[in-house]
Amino acid sequence: MNPSFFNQLVIVTICLIEFSSGHSFILAIDGGNRRRSTGFGTRLTSRGNLVQNTGIILEKEIASGVTTPCGRIFGGDGLKPFVIDVAQELASAEEDGVPSATEDGSISMSVYVHNPDGGGPYTCEYSSDATLQQLQPMTITTQIEGDKGTNPAAKDFAYPLVANLPNDAICRGGIGGDTCIMRCINPLGFGSCAAIKPFLPINQPSPNQPPPNQLPPNQPGVPRMDPFKRRSMILDGFSEN
Repeated sequence: MNPSFFNQLVIVTICLIEFSSGHSFILAIDGGNRRRSTGFGTRLTSRGNLVQNTGIILEKEIASGVTTPCGRIFGGDGLKPFVIDVAQELASAEEDGVPSATEDGSISMSVYVHNPDGGGPYTCEYSSDATLQQLQPMTITTQIEGDKGTNPAAKDFAYPLVANLPNDAICRGGIGGDTCIMRCINPLGFGSCAAIKPFLPINQPSPNQPPPNQLPPNQPGVPRMDPFKRRSMILDGFSEN
């Protein structure tokens, strides 16, 4: 074997081993609206270790078009590696129920860290329109231990991570026009995307949603009749007969 080729092969192998040694992903989000969810691409019903749900988000892969802005899933055991389909994951999240921030803007998460290279510190950003074309910073109020993405003590452990969604944040993505996508990663590119919403008091409609008896703008049709008024008209018709 050519010595030069052998040396290159060794270097590539070492890099792959070194890179794949760190794993982490958003295991859970506990919303202020009592909704709970996981990071995009997480498949907790798949047979195997939790580490297979690891999210890998690298700017060079995003820039080259190899992955989407939410990266790819590491895979293993019963889960094949795959690139995150942002639109599909967002739709699934909306069907299940999107967690919101609390009144002070906090988004509380649990991040599963497989080993040292999944350590902190983590950074979180959000996309107002859920396209991830532009990301705004979030303040971390509870950080995961680590230095430059490494924590020697980390081993198959769930760490709390709390990010703050600004009070003036506007979420206008998704079907309801009230969802943001958050992305949290460590310096080595491990982490996840997830759907979130701003804090909204109970029984208060979303600022981006039309009133209950009014159709969204630019859509055909007429406003729906108030159900009580409609029922009264029907009853009046029966009484006349």
